[in-house]
Amino acid sequence: MDRVTKNFYSKNNYENIMKKLDYLISCDYTNKNIKLIDGYHIQLVYVKKLLQQDFNNAIVLVNTAISWIEYAVAAKFELVENKHGHSLTRKIKKLSNDIDKYSKKDPKKTYLVELYQVSLCLDDLWDTNKQNFEDGRYNVGIGRHSIQHGRVDPRCYNAEIMEKLICLLYALVKLPEIEDVIK
Repeated sequence: MDRVTKNFYSKNNYENIMKKLDYLISCDYTNKNIKLIDGYHIQLVYVKKLLQQDFNNAIVLVNTAISWIEYAVAAKFELVENKHGHSLTRKIKKLSNDIDKYSKKDPKKTYLVELYQVSLCLDDLWDTNKQNFEDGRYNVGIGRHSIQHGRVDPRCYNAEIMEKLICLLYALVKLPEIEDVIK
């Protein structure tokens, strides 16, 4: 993912990101398959304006994007109404293992490859081993745990991280229901 992102966006080609944002903005948030709430729609409009002005505005938007992703993942796993949010990490690990198993059975199914890539990104964002607070405030890994707990120096945020988060959110919204795929 890192290599692909760097290659694709090496010439400041942000048009693809803006298309993904346009798609997310134009989604029908009353559709039960869209795993975002209407309030995020409003935020997406403002985020797009900020990124169009200067993509370096990403430094103030990463925390917001992590929140969108956390909500989308919790909604995908039907945990939004569940008081046990901590089970999200276990669900992501299980998803990664299941997808790995199913993709080996039928590697020609492209949605499994896409789902596998999404699960790898989620596994990375939720991996608290990469976000140990003992590492100090300048060495903490960027992920859901460290960002939401305010332990990452925002100078670590850059356009590439924002691009990945927008692509991940887009993929989460576009992917079929996980239960429909993993059977």
